[in-house]
Order: sequence, then structure tokens, then C-alpha cells
Amino acid sequence: MTKKHDLLQGIPYTMQGNPMDTNPSSSNRDFIQNNRQFLDVLYRTLPSSHTTDETTKLLYESEARYRSLIAATAQIVWTTSVDGLVIGELASWCAYTGQSPEEVRGTHIIDAVHPDDRIHVRTLWLEAVKGRRPYEAIYRLKGADGIYRTFLARGVPVFANDGTIREWVGTCTDITQWKLMEEQLYESERRFRLTFEQVAVGIAHVAPDGHWLLVNQRLCEILGYTREELLQMTFQEITYPPDLDADVAFMQDVLAGRLTEYSMEKRYIRHDGSLLWANLKVTLVRNDDGQPAYFISVVEDISQRKQDEDRYQQVLRSQQQSQQEAEERAKQIEATFEALTDVVMVYNNIGNLTYANKPAQQLFALNMGVMNHAPTNYGNIPLRERLQPYNMRSEDGKPLPYEQWPHVRIINGAVIDGTQAVDVIMWNPTTQHDLQFSITGAPIRNVQGAITGAILISRDVTERRRLERRTHEALNGLLEMAEAIIKLPDQEEQTDDIYILGAHLAELTRSVLDCQRVGIQLVEPETERVYPVAVVGLSPELEQQWWAEQRQQQASLKDNPMPDLVERLRANEVFALDLREAPFNAAPNPYNVQVMLTAPLCVEKQLVGILTLDYNGETHLYTERELALASAVGKLSAFVFERQRLLRERAEAQGREIALREAKNHMEDFLGIASHELRTPMTTIKANIQLAQRRATAGMRQTDSTEHKLYDTFKMTYDLLTRAEQQVDVLNRLVSDLIDISRIQQDKLQLHIRPEPCNLSEIIQECVHEQCKTIRNRTIELTMPKHDLFIQADPDRIAQVVANYLSNALKYSPAHTSVRVILDSKLDDENGQPVAFLQVQDKGQGIPQEEQPHIWERFYQARGVTVQSGSGVGLGLGLHISQTIIARHGGKVGVYSRDNDGSTFWFTLPLLQ
Repeated sequence: MTKKHDLLQGIPYTMQGNPMDTNPSSSNRDFIQNNRQFLDVLYRTLPSSHTTDETTKLLYESEARYRSLIAATAQIVWTTSVDGLVIGELASWCAYTGQSPEEVRGTHIIDAVHPDDRIHVRTLWLEAVKGRRPYEAIYRLKGADGIYRTFLARGVPVFANDGTIREWVGTCTDITQWKLMEEQLYESERRFRLTFEQVAVGIAHVAPDGHWLLVNQRLCEILGYTREELLQMTFQEITYPPDLDADVAFMQDVLAGRLTEYSMEKRYIRHDGSLLWANLKVTLVRNDDGQPAYFISVVEDISQRKQDEDRYQQVLRSQQQSQQEAEERAKQIEATFEALTDVVMVYNNIGNLTYANKPAQQLFALNMGVMNHAPTNYGNIPLRERLQPYNMRSEDGKPLPYEQWPHVRIINGAVIDGTQAVDVIMWNPTTQHDLQFSITGAPIRNVQGAITGAILISRDVTERRRLERRTHEALNGLLEMAEAIIKLPDQEEQTDDIYILGAHLAELTRSVLDCQRVGIQLVEPETERVYPVAVVGLSPELEQQWWAEQRQQQASLKDNPMPDLVERLRANEVFALDLREAPFNAAPNPYNVQVMLTAPLCVEKQLVGILTLDYNGETHLYTERELALASAVGKLSAFVFERQRLLRERAEAQGREIALREAKNHMEDFLGIASHELRTPMTTIKANIQLAQRRATAGMRQTDSTEHKLYDTFKMTYDLLTRAEQQVDVLNRLVSDLIDISRIQQDKLQLHIRPEPCNLSEIIQECVHEQCKTIRNRTIELTMPKHDLFIQADPDRIAQVVANYLSNALKYSPAHTSVRVILDSKLDDENGQPVAFLQVQDKGQGIPQEEQPHIWERFYQARGVTVQSGSGVGLGLGLHISQTIIARHGGKVGVYSRDNDGSTFWFTLPLLQ
């Protein structure tokens, strides 16, 4: 390559702010020689009067300006020949790339260009040379520090006078920062576009007049419009009118500068006409001069949230209502607990006491308010430790193991109801006495069935149990007295025998009434003379004195100084006499009797004796129970002396029992005979009614249309006959029931059980169909299983039971309500065998709980249950007959019922395997 000289020799300049040195050894002469053509052109442009020195001076000035221009620029300046060879030395290139002048003038200049850009650079250069047009390329150039930076290279051809290219002059400009900014700007714009289009909310630019300027795809999806449709509209057009004024007012506030932004919940009208709830947030963008440019609106679809809020509000209202109802129920329960005289305590699942009603607090000296706020919460003390001072024992006084405590059993899941009430004895540290409680309770479970606590109801039965023990002891004494009566010999008693038995009865009386002294006197029937037969409880000396006094008195009821007391005894009245009051306090009282109880010994209003007792000088208040016991003892003692009367009454009672049994048998025979005898006339009556109905029907058909009065007469007659026929059917059913009940009592009820299986499903369907035909204004809903159910039965008797259930359900429920019949199968609760399960449900007033055990009895009709529709005639036999029929088939009957909530009668029958 021919060596050229750089036009920039000897001119210092900077590259990227770093001073770079040129070659000062070149002379002006060399410059002029190498640029002769340039100088010739310049010479021709100068005035002819200029001298060579002036021309040379101009050239120097021009060169100086050129070099200064190059030095002032931050670009790399280069010059090449027409064929692309470097002319001169590229000082700025070498300074930046670190290449030597030899490398620059050789082919290694391309080595500074990034390898990936070299082919592209050559191609553009060759195309520019070939096309004689300016050259431009962007490529990465490696600096002396080894770092590639991006440059924009531009070159233009310099043409000779003949139009040929003399050389190329160009520059390389560092555009690394510009390129980086351009890429960042592009990336920022790309991210903005992606965010704008892919964000989960709708975004739009809106003109101040409301027109959509720019919308993203999400907004189009939310509103249901295409982008083109939205850009032709305003937001006012698709805003729900009730929300428009508020939106526009907010927008005006922002335009006026009163607000910088606003947000609101509003409704849009979607393309399909539906309403969309959205959360709108709006910000205003202004121009550089402060004028409004456009609004940025962010639209978030909150329809689902609004629906959720509505549902939440509904659920919240429902929860609040339920909570209110629960609180009211809790208050009612708490008020009920507080009103109870029984002790009510509530525990959590670990035995902590959480509630105690007033009787519990009073009994155990508790204060729940103080207790729950005490430093050591009494309710949180472990159960064993809390109840340890009460020394819990069983009913017979034996220590009760911890696991057998009713509290523990109930917390562990046991249910102790009234029939299984547990009696425990507990020591009360406050009163220093034993108390006996009858405890019932049940665990408290949550909706998942887990035990969360327990409720215990304790009834203080201390006094009751004491009375029961005393009553038991008294009954034992009374039984002994009865045994003494039974063991009397048949022959006439001797006087000594009467005294011995009297003493025995006196001892039994003292045991029964738990008193100290007892005396018995008898009354002779003819003379009413009073004479003693027994006294117990006195010392031997006082006893002898008592006998002596009684024998000497020879008193009689007729001449008694207190006739009012005699009349009270004749009236079989037991009463107490206070001998400390007048007139008794004036009489001698050697036995120190304070209050004496006096009881008559009567048999059939005949006073046969007098019983007296006292407590040996103690003041004793006699209870009603003691008065009753004294009366019972007096009656039993009276039988000792009137045994013949007792035997006579027993004989009479036996005679009455025999007579009653015979009368019952006669009644059963009568019912059977009467029922069969009634069948014939009832059949005749029904046949005559049906015949008369047919004649009335024929009369209506044959009556001329003008004879309204005659037609109405036939119609009224037909209706009366129809009602009469219905009453005959009722009587036939009653007669049938009487026949069946008579057969049941005689154990002659016949069942014609077929050898082949019976389809219970078909029987039920036929019964329902017949009832629907009979009572056409009522609805019977029938639910049947998918498969037929087969039984071994008498189908007519089973149909009789179903008809009875249905007629009762229709009769005891309002006429506008329906009756539901459900047939299904299940496993028997006791033996686990498959059974058919039929239910007949009505919507009547229900059967009181106390009446339900009796409705299956003969002739029983529940009190308070009234007929709602149809005839109220009935004997109370249908359910008893139905129970008997089902039992004979090996099935069971039952009823579920609550007041004002209808009744469900059911029966089960064994299914064929």
C-alpha cells in the first residue's frame, strides 16, 4: 500500500477528552507537495494579484483552521484514497484503538472492529465505493482499553474537476450513550406497551371532553366493546346514568385544580346491556404549558367483589340474625336455669367450671363474678382438686372412684337422663353436713360431634331420700302389721291374745312413726266404753300406773267431757293435742306429755279404737306425713279387731271381681253379636241408598232443561243420598272395628297370609289410589323405592292398616294441606334384618307427648286433638287394631309427633330375603 501523509500531522487535539500528539516532524513543504491538486484548486480561487507568499500564507491559515476544527471535535477523522487506502496517518484512530500507524496503514485496521460487524462494514463500504455515494455504517470499535463502544461512521467522496473521486473523507462518532439511551427508550416503551396491554385492569387515555383516546385490551374485555368501537365513543355514553353526575363532578374538580386525582366506584353499561361495577381511578396529565392534555383512567372490574360483598352482607345479616336468635335463646336458657330450683353447672371439655346458676352459687357459696376475676380462677382449678373437699360417695356411702364421678362420665360422653339419674352423697364444707344429690346431664357437642363441654343438673334430694328411707321403714312396719293381721288365728281371740297383739302393734307403730311412747285403747261397739289394750315406751313404774288409771276410769265416749274431740275421732280425723294449753293444762300430767298425737281406729266409719303417741316430754311438730302414717297405722290396727269384717269385705271384693269378669265376657259376646247383627241391615241400607242414587241420577237426566225446580230437587236428593252413603261407610267401618276388636279379645283374629310373596309397593299404591277416589279434594304425595318390596302377609289386613293411617292423617290435618306417604327399606334397629318402612306424614296439630303412649290402647282418643276435616266419628279402635295386625306379621308400629308440627305414623314389616 502506497504510503500517504496525514493532513492532521503536527496538530494537537483531544479524543474523548484525552490530549493526543500529532507528528511535528513533517514540513509545510511536504504538505504542499502532497496536496498539490488541492492547492491548485485553491490557487485558482484566489485573486491573481496575490503573490505566492500570500497564497502560502492563506494555505497555512486554512490548514490551521482545519486542524483546529479537527482538534475541537470529539470525532475520529479519517481520509482514504479513491480505492479505500488510508492517506496519511490516522492519529485519532490510533489514539483510540491503540493500533500503530503501520497497522492503520495496513490491512489490520479492520481488526479494531468487532468480529461480528466486520462483514457488514466491508459490504457497506464496497457498496458506497461502487455506487459513488456517501458511506454510513454503525459498528462496534474496540478501544485501547479493550472495551467495545458503538460508533457511527460517515464518509463522503471528494470529487476532482473531471468528476472522478479523488479521495474519501469521513468521521467516526461515538454513539454508545445514544445507542444505550435508544435501547433503554425502546425497552421502556416496550415495557409500557406490554404493561398497558397485559395489565389485569383496564387503562385508557381520555380526552377532557370524555372521548376515549387510547384503550388497552383488558378495558375492551371488561366493557365488551372492540377497540374501534370504544375510540368512537365517550365515557359518558356507557356510564350508568345514576353514577354519571358524580363522575363528571369529580372530573371538573380535577380540571379546575381542586383535586389532583379522584377514585370512585361506578357502574358501566356493557355492550350486552348488563351493568358492570368498576373501581375507577383518574389522574390528569397536563402539557408543558399547564393545559389539560388527557386523563389517565384505570378501570378495575369489581363485579365479583360486589357480588361477594352482597353475599357477605346477606351472610352477615343471616349470621347477625342467627346470633341474635342464639343470644335470645341463650338468655331464655339462662333465665330458665336461673328460675330452676335445681343446681345447674356447665363445664368445658377439661372439667373447668364455666357457669353456675344461682341455686348452685348459693349451695356451694360461689360468686361467679368474683370467681372468674379472682387471681386464681376457681373455675379453672382441675376438677379432681376442685371437688376433692366434697368427698363424693355413692348412694350407699362408699367412696366413688374418680372415673365414676358423674361429672367425669358426662365429659367423657355419657348421657345420664332422668331414668338413669345417679345419686351421690357430698360433704358440704359450708354447712358441715352431708347432702345427697340426684344428678343428670349430657355432653355438649359442636356441629362436628366433638365434645366441647358438659351440663350437669343436680337436684338436692337429701330430705327426699331421708323421707324415702323413713317411708321405707314405715312401709316395712306397716307390712309387718299387715302380716300380723294375716297370721291371726281363725278362732275367737282370747283377751290375752288381744293384749299381746296390741303390744306388738304398738311397738310397730313406734317404729313406723319414730316416736317414744304409744298407747292403744279400744271401743266396745254396744256401750262405746273405752278400755286399754297396749302401752309401750313407759318405764315399768309409769306403765303400771298407766294401767291402773285406765282400768279405774271406765270412761265412755257418750259421757266424754269433750264431745267435739269425740266427733273429730268419729270423722276419722288425726289431730295433735297440746297439753300445755287450756283446758288440758289444768289436768294432772304425770307422764310429762307435751304434744300428743291422737288417731282414730275406724272401720267403715265405725270408731273401734284410739291410738295416742308422743315424744316423751319433747316438743315435736307433727308433719303431714306423720299424720298420714298415723292414720294408716290406725286403719291397719283397726283390722285386728274387726277381722270378720275384713274377711267379709275381702269375700265381697272377690265376688265383685268375679262379677266384673263375667260382665266383661258378656260385653265381649254382646259386641261380637251386635256387630254381626248390624252388618245385615247396614248392607241393606247401603244397597237402597245406591238404588235411590241411580234413580235420582236418571231423574236429572230425564228432566227437561226448563224444569229447574224439579232438577234441583233431584240434585238435592242425590247429594243427601251421597252424604248418607258416606255415613253408612263410616258405620260399616265402625262395625268392622268392633268385630275385629271382639276377635282380638277372644284371640280369634284371622290372618290369611298368602304362601306366595306379596308386593307391598302395589298394596300401598292401591290404598293411596282408593283414598284419592274417596276424598278427591285432598292431595296425597307418594314416594316409592326404586325396587319392589316383597313380604309374606295378608294383603287385605295390611291394606286395612294403611287405610287407617291415611284416614287419620286426612281427618286430623287441615283440608288445604297434603298428606305424604313414604315407602322405603332399612335395617331393623334391634336385629339388623331388612324391613319395609312405611311412613304417613300429616301437617296437623300433632299429638301431645303425654298422650302418645296411650293412643294404641282400645277405645282411647287423645285429649286436645281435634278433627280438622271430614267426619269426627270414631271409637278409638283403629290404631289398636293396626298395632295388632302389624304385630301378628312380625312388625312394629310407632309415631313421631310434636305439638303444632304434624304427626308421622309408621310401621315396619320383615322383608323376604
